[in-house]
Amino acid sequence: MNTPGNTVSDLAARVGGSIVGDGDTQVYRVASLAAAGEGEIAYVEDEKLFDAAAKSQASCLIVPAGANINAACRIEVKNPKLAFALIAEVLHPRKKRAPETHPTVVIGVNADIAFEVFIGAFVCIGENSIIGDRTQIRAGAKVGDNVSIGSDCVIHPNVFLEDGVSIGDRVILHAGVVVGADGFGYVRGDLGYHKFPQIGTVVIEDDVELGANTCVDRGALRRTRIGRGTKLDNMVHVGHNCDIGERVVIAAQTGISGSVTI
Repeated sequence: MNTPGNTVSDLAARVGGSIVGDGDTQVYRVASLAAAGEGEIAYVEDEKLFDAAAKSQASCLIVPAGANINAACRIEVKNPKLAFALIAEVLHPRKKRAPETHPTVVIGVNADIAFEVFIGAFVCIGENSIIGDRTQIRAGAKVGDNVSIGSDCVIHPNVFLEDGVSIGDRVILHAGVVVGADGFGYVRGDLGYHKFPQIGTVVIEDDVELGANTCVDRGALRRTRIGRGTKLDNMVHVGHNCDIGERVVIAAQTGISGSVTI
């Protein structure tokens, strides 16, 4: 194994579980129930899979409390899937990059960039923008003027953050996300359409994750908001002036028109 393991006892303590078997067993990776082998941990919560779980080659299983599963080493918990996710965070932590500013980066006047920030190749950061500690801005991303990005964020390649938007702490924006493009607002005149002002902003609160190619339009005259802890899948569109609350989950290819409150 190339990575250090954790004992079953350590992992059980992380999730508040009870151990049956050898708590000193080393675990290195998570895996599916069917594919798990030595050094790996899997979970089961559906009673229909209990027989398969008993035959699993995993070094440890996460199982419902009181389940009748004959596994040599197991962690019993109330919610096996949640425990599995929490243990995966320990065994497969997010990749961290040492602070670095690539020589191809373009940084505008009066940008305030914290010391422990990674900025990849061909990134552009606009004037008066603020980047918090331990944030990663990966190759090809564009940060406009007067943008605020908090701490411990990951801005993946080719993300565009347009002027004046605000990003909280621990936000993850996957490749191709666009935050702060103009909303779709027009007023019909005698000879055609006139663009309605799109001069508001976007506020993305802490612990939000936006999937690849998701677009969040700026407010027309006020703000578009994505609340704390909300998760949006790939290719979601959020129209101008929307207010999406905390801990909302929205699946792929959902379109939300302007001024919707969730």
